[in-house]
Amino acid sequence: MAFLGCAIFATCATPASANLPACWCSTGSAAKPSSSATLGPLRSARSVLNWLRHLPLLLDGANPEQAKTIQRVLGTQIQSLKVRAPLSSDPIEALYAAIALLGAEICDRDDKTDVPARIAKLNTILATQLDADGLHLSCNPKLQLQLLVELASVRRAAGSYKTEESNELGAQIDRMHESLDALTLSSGEPAYFNGCGQLPHDVLIAVQALAPSRKRRSILLGGYGILRNGEAVVIADSGRMPPKGFDAEAHASAGL
Repeated sequence: MAFLGCAIFATCATPASANLPACWCSTGSAAKPSSSATLGPLRSARSVLNWLRHLPLLLDGANPEQAKTIQRVLGTQIQSLKVRAPLSSDPIEALYAAIALLGAEICDRDDKTDVPARIAKLNTILATQLDADGLHLSCNPKLQLQLLVELASVRRAAGSYKTEESNELGAQIDRMHESLDALTLSSGEPAYFNGCGQLPHDVLIAVQALAPSRKRRSILLGGYGILRNGEAVVIADSGRMPPKGFDAEAHASAGL
């Protein structure tokens, strides 16, 4: 299994992109390729996506033997994710795994026959984790942003397949952008609710640049009340608890 440096990936600047050598060393992969199997599905999925996005950087200056090792280790991570992801009971792990496995299929140099099935799988899983407005069921703007960063990597390539599922996937991602924008203050930062704190400004700008045209208005969204008047905005959390499995970052006072 060999992978291309995916120029078809749309990229958002992430802190991880500057830490690929650390990622390589922290997994122990340079010395022990099999150790990637010790990562959980969530870390494996994010590592796979990071490597795929920046594979040209990883391969830059590598000799043929080093390039072969990098490809082999990446393949090991992907195969581990394929085996372990279906066994996870965590819905967020399942979503990240679906994004990463679609990315891997897109970047597979030899075989892309499973791409439509992977698009359909991701579309189905994403649909079960978003409300009607496109807000993730965790109600966490930070997780919403992190998911949009990863989804941006595969959206353009998935959209080129022109299937009903790929069209719906694009529509779901647009709704996610609109929900994140609704929870964004006039300072440009998302509101600090349900585990969301200060976020990297460059990532916010990159994600917002990929969003459809803004439709900012007063609205009830995912348990939040949002009031807008010109540039002024007030966002209030009603305390509605996220569903079980999505409530890991819920504030302790939520639901009281």
